[in-house]
This record gives sequence, C-alpha cells and structure tokens, in this order.
Amino acid sequence: MRLRLLTLLTMIGLIITPAGAALGYGVFGSTDLMATPSTTTLGPNSVGFALNFIEGDVTCFNLDYGLIPDLEIGLAVWDVDGERPRRDNTYVTLRGKYRLLRETSSAPALTVGIQDIGEEDLDASPYLVISKNLGPELNVDGYLGVGGGEIDGIFGGLSKTFKISPAQRGANNLSQIQLILEFDSDNLNFASKFQIGPRAKINFGFYDLENWVIGLTYTIGK
Repeated sequence: MRLRLLTLLTMIGLIITPAGAALGYGVFGSTDLMATPSTTTLGPNSVGFALNFIEGDVTCFNLDYGLIPDLEIGLAVWDVDGERPRRDNTYVTLRGKYRLLRETSSAPALTVGIQDIGEEDLDASPYLVISKNLGPELNVDGYLGVGGGEIDGIFGGLSKTFKISPAQRGANNLSQIQLILEFDSDNLNFASKFQIGPRAKINFGFYDLENWVIGLTYTIGK
C-alpha cells in the first residue's frame, strides 16, 4: 500500500515538474513505450526491428538485440526531412540498457541505460527508469524515470494491455492491444500497439497529442 501511494504521488509530481527536452530518440523501439524507454529488455539472442514514421517527414528505424539476460544493445537511425526536430539530417546512434532488478510483488523493476551515443549534434542520454504494476484491480503498469542529454528531465507513463481470446478474435490474428500514455519530460504522448500473431506489432499514436506516429515492430525470439 505504501509503495502504491508513493508511486501515485511521484506520478503527480512528474506532471507538475518543469523540464525541457527534445523529441525522444527511441520512438517505438522493440522494448520502448513510445518515445520513452521502459524497464523491459529483450531475451538473450532475441532481435527486435522497428520502422516508424512521424508526421513532419521523420522516419525512425530501430534494431535491438538481447545480448545476455537483462542486457539489451541497439542501433537507432533517424532521417529528418523537415523542421522538427532538426532540419534535413540523418542521425545514427547506439544505445543499450541493463535491468538491475526484476519486478516482484513488493518491489519495482529497475533499469539503467544510455542512448543517443555517437552523434556530435546529440548529447548522449543516460537514464534510470523503474516500473511497477499498480495492482490487480487496475492491472496498469506505471513507469517513472529520469535522464540527461536529449532526455533532459523526468519522464514516465502508464500502460494497460487488453488480451483478446481466440473466441473473440475469430479469423484474425489480433491477440492483444496495448494502450500507453506517457510524458517524455516535455510532451504528453498517446500510443497504441496491436499485437498481430506472435512476433509483429502495429504501432499508432500521437506525439504531443498532435502529430501522428505509425509503424511496425517485429521481434524474433523472446
């Protein structure tokens, strides 16, 4: 009960805390929420591919790999053909994260990571993020983190997954829908992920509740 109250108060605090940040450079990576990192990592020898398009001529490609249990490394490629977030450029960066603690019934998961490595125009972005399911009544996962560099502040989010039974899905392969509301230290974003079969997800959302984002994530392995 004390942990749930602390989580709720911290979520309220992150909403009213002033911070400035650029657009997150992890949009819909295989284990990201939307623009923010989660505590989840790919399993050993698993590979995640993601290709997403943001309104305003921005294309995002992510390639992530589970190196060992709880350790994930990745590559992000951004192609920008407009005014947002930077004019006419391509950025190639490296990233990685390690889950220090897995979630238990009484304690949150804890992950540390860094992204935006390798570009002179971008500041490397170390971060720390925790997550905890907020109880069986809500069955909502809460996330809270802090980062530097391009992240530059406090971020967090809420995620809820709706599972679709074989009887409900009929002839289609839609097995679950995940809804995400996140704060990336500067903007409020909404996202949805539609699980199609065991490996693919169709991503759709709104960055800053205004500009659409659409794409696909495909994972091989666990």
